[in-house]
Parts: sequence; structure tokens; C-alpha cells
Amino acid sequence: MNKKTQKILSMLLTILLCTSLFTFSSLSGNALQNNSEYEYTVLEDDTVVLSAYLGNETDVVIPGEIDGKTVTSLFHYLFKDKTEIESITIPSSISTINAGFIDGCTSLKTFIVDANNSNFTVKNNALFGKEENAFTVLVQYPYGLTNSEYTIPEGTKRIEENAFDKAELSKIIVPSSLVTIGNYAFYRCKKLTAIQFAAKGKLKTIASGAFSDCSALIEMNIPKTVSFLASDVFYGCTSLKKVSLSPEMDDIYPETFRDCTSLSEVDIPAGIMHIQYGAFLNCSSLKVLLVPYSVTRMEDHCFGYKYIKEQNEYVKYPDVKLQGYTEKYSEVAAGYAYYNDIPFEKIKKQYSFAEIIELIKEIISGFILSIRDFFQSIFTVNVVK
Repeated sequence: MNKKTQKILSMLLTILLCTSLFTFSSLSGNALQNNSEYEYTVLEDDTVVLSAYLGNETDVVIPGEIDGKTVTSLFHYLFKDKTEIESITIPSSISTINAGFIDGCTSLKTFIVDANNSNFTVKNNALFGKEENAFTVLVQYPYGLTNSEYTIPEGTKRIEENAFDKAELSKIIVPSSLVTIGNYAFYRCKKLTAIQFAAKGKLKTIASGAFSDCSALIEMNIPKTVSFLASDVFYGCTSLKKVSLSPEMDDIYPETFRDCTSLSEVDIPAGIMHIQYGAFLNCSSLKVLLVPYSVTRMEDHCFGYKYIKEQNEYVKYPDVKLQGYTEKYSEVAAGYAYYNDIPFEKIKKQYSFAEIIELIKEIISGFILSIRDFFQSIFTVNVVK
């Protein structure tokens, strides 16, 4: 199995995991009912899904039963825009919670989970779900907390969809255990300026829109372990100036950096093969893009263009250029430049001190191996004689 196939299978597995543990099928076909506090649906197995909260309590205690039927699931937007809610108590019967169930609950500070609930718990103020018999999935951070910094507990492996949406945080500290950041996990975190990744982490996947509209984020160094950076991840990060990508990545996906109007420096390592449609669309400050020799496909409007919605028109920026190393450059990048009337400049690679040390190590290692092979061949000849 080649590297590309392994990555695709890994991504598919991640998507299945993200959609199977805390979500369930549509409620269509089941009659919507209500009482004084909730709109709800009774499923075929006689369990209850809560779909809308009708009350106005500040401290909400979710019932374990309605009309003698067990409440097991909390649907999308259950508590939408209930700004008065300060705490939510989850009973032991709840086994499924959908993303966005507290959307707009700007005063919510506390989750309380019944001690007999085997599916959810609270760690460091956040709601966690169980996976592989351990509470490793961060499901939801309470929007009403005013902390400027949050440390995700060590042992966390995945952050669920929309878990930190609109959180008032300026800094996130990520543990070494984290493997996956889910769709729109930090969407609209307008005050977020810094993300501190563990030095020796396990992060592999950053899913679609994970940091989109984080308008205060200035710099992002993608950990070198990341192999999948999805589309729209930094869409609308208008203060983002500098990004370094992971050498484990194959693709820069569609519109990953769209509308990053302050972005002026992108480090694309050798190994990346595809720059997809609109990857850097509307990046008005990105004047120069150095493309490594490994790039074999550059799609329409991936660099050097802005989109004017009113006219439904793509317009090329007049002062942009592509670069490649003189020693070895991407012919695809040169072709993209030619067909889009963008200057292409060959530059001599400037090696960093660390890269020079690595080159010296490789030379010394190669020299030692050559000497070893030489003496082994002499020894072999003598033995034969």
C-alpha cells in the first residue's frame, strides 16, 4: 500500500469516526411532539430525541424521561440562542449529542454530567465523550467562560465539530495526544491569536474550516506530523500573516487560505504535490509564492487572483510572481505562470544552518558507508581466496 492510499484510507476512517459517535440520522418520518419545556421526537425504539428547548431557566436540568420514555439524544441547536442559560445538567440516559446543541448560549459556563452516565463526562470545564472505552473526545467547550487561555487536557485525541465555535479565547494549548481537529472546531474564535502545539505531538488531521474566521490569528506553524489539512481551514483569517506547512502533506486543498488578506509569507515544503482551486484566492498581500519542485498540479485561480462576487469575475493581481529553485524547480509552476501571464523567477536555494548540518550528516554517513562497503568487499575477496 503506497503513501497516498494510506492517507486516503486514514482520512476516510477519521470522517467515519467523527460522524458515528455523536450524531444520528434525520428525524424525518417521526412526529414532532412537545410539552411545556421541549419539542421532541419519539423514535421507533421508544427512545426520545430532544430537538428544541422551550423554557427560560438559567440552570437547565435535562430530563431522563418524558412520558415514561427514556431520553437518549440531544439534537442540533437544541438550546440555540438561549442566552440566559448558565448551566446544563445531563442525565445518565444520554448517549448521543449532536454538534451545535448549545449554539448561541453565550452565558453557559458549566456542564454537569450525572455520575452514572457512561458516555459523557466533564474535564477541565469541557464536555467529553467516550471512544475506545476512554473519555478522549472533546465534544463541547462552554461558550460563556471568559478565560483568555485554555489547555486541552492531555489524553484528548479528537476535538469534535464546532467544539469551540465563537469561544472568547486568545490562546489554545494543544496536548501531544491530539490526533484530529474536527470540522469548524475553532470557527469564529475572533480573539484567538495563538495556538501552542506540543513539541512531539501526534496531530494528523485538521478538518474543514477548523480555524476559519479566526480573524485575530497572526501566525500558524502546522506541526510536521499533519498529513491532511482540509479545505477552508483558514478561510477568512484576515490577520494571518505567516504560515509554514507540513512536509507530510500532499495537497493544499480548495480555498484553504481564501480571504487571508494579510497573508504575505507561505512556506511550502518539498513533498506537496497539488495546489488546488482557489487555495490562495483573495490573498491580496501574497505577492510571491515559492513553489517546490514536487508540485505536479496547480489548479485554476489557486494563486494570484481575486474574485469579484458582484461581477462573478476572477481578476489577476498585477504585482504577483511565482518562484522556483534554480537547482530543481516545478515545470508545472512555470507553466501556470506562463498561461496566467505571471512572472516566474528562478532563485538559488539558501540553506539554513539546520539544513547545512543535515547535509553534512548525510555526506559523513555516506562516506562511512562507502568505507565499510570497501573493507567488506576486500574481506570477502580474501575469504574466497
